[in-house]
Amino acid sequence: MKITHITAENFLGVRRADVALDRPITLFGGSNYAGKSSLQEAIRMALTGEAVRVGLKKEYGALVNEGQKVAFAEVAIAGSGPEVETASIVLPAGKASQSKGFTVPAALPYVLDAQRFSSMDDKARRTFLFGLMGIRITPDTVSQRLIDKGHDKARVDRVAPMLRAGFEAACTEAKAKATEAKGSWRALTGETYGAVKAASWKAPEVETDPKALTTARQRLAEIDSKIASSHQALGALQADVRAHTTRAARIEALREPADRLERVTTKLAADEKELADWEARVRETEAKAAGAAPTQPMTCPHCSGHVELVGKELRAYEAPAGVRDEEAAAALPAVVRSRDLLRSAVANDKRDLEAARAASAELKALTEGDQPTAPKQSDLDAASQALAALKQKRMGDVLAWIALGTPCLVCVWYGWCRRAADKASES
Repeated sequence: MKITHITAENFLGVRRADVALDRPITLFGGSNYAGKSSLQEAIRMALTGEAVRVGLKKEYGALVNEGQKVAFAEVAIAGSGPEVETASIVLPAGKASQSKGFTVPAALPYVLDAQRFSSMDDKARRTFLFGLMGIRITPDTVSQRLIDKGHDKARVDRVAPMLRAGFEAACTEAKAKATEAKGSWRALTGETYGAVKAASWKAPEVETDPKALTTARQRLAEIDSKIASSHQALGALQADVRAHTTRAARIEALREPADRLERVTTKLAADEKELADWEARVRETEAKAAGAAPTQPMTCPHCSGHVELVGKELRAYEAPAGVRDEEAAAALPAVVRSRDLLRSAVANDKRDLEAARAASAELKALTEGDQPTAPKQSDLDAASQALAALKQKRMGDVLAWIALGTPCLVCVWYGWCRRAADKASES
């Protein structure tokens, strides 16, 4: 970002500053209370809208030079092409405006306030730096990097959900699972957990009923499939409810800016008319202040020469000497300021009009035509009850399996404890 021009008026200690920056580095120097910090804050507020010396918008009047009613600051920035972008603010209203296409760089607030970065916590600092450098770390990215480093994919898939909560939370969860595995070993064997014994221990061989086991597995697989389908159906209904709620909230948010369309259009027309009057007033005042000739010549239709009418006689025009109007010269700065404020008002009106038009168009698209309806609560209740019934049925099948005395359950349970113990010892 290259600042090419700074304008400030009645901003804290700055009465008026109009500086064109045509060199790579410009230093502002002066004694205490000369306005150096005031100019710096004027630049910051114009670019970011943030104030340092006051905390509330209603206190912006304290930033206006004593004895004055309005303060103004504008910063011009060289664009990517020949165009020049501007950012400005008017006090005490606090109305900020930027030229079309101007965006505040993410790092700019930290350049203008060096203490901001150091005051951030680790999480906020990491988020800011990742956003600044365009880095995005997702669980899939972390998992792929672990796999690329040679880690087992099954283990990576197992720890990936833990890492979503952060590395410290993942470590805590791993320790908890290790403790759980030790407890399971102790509960099943009645012995104190030991990594050495776990490595050589094998579950005792027991008799199994292959047919009963196959039947139970098939029934559980069917129930699991139905549970998965019910989960998907319920999830789809819940997603529809969330989408309908979001749409309703968006419609409500759009109504206020859309309703302002007519008022903003009327205000823009009035402000543009008033601006045209002030533009003419500025030209007239500038001409008087510069001592322009009070009368203008006529052009002869035959010779195209300049002539003037004196009484009833047509004579060759002789330009009289201009007379500088001191009152006009003294009034010119105030007239220019009023004209500039109206320019800012017109720019703000155009911005508000564009926003109102966009809101009105989006509101029309959201409310007209055939719109989706929200699922009924009865449909959600029915889907939830169906899912609960399937889960209850699955639990009944598991209990029935245990009631048959199928010994393979013990083998499966011991095998799980053995694997958990192995993983805990490897950790």
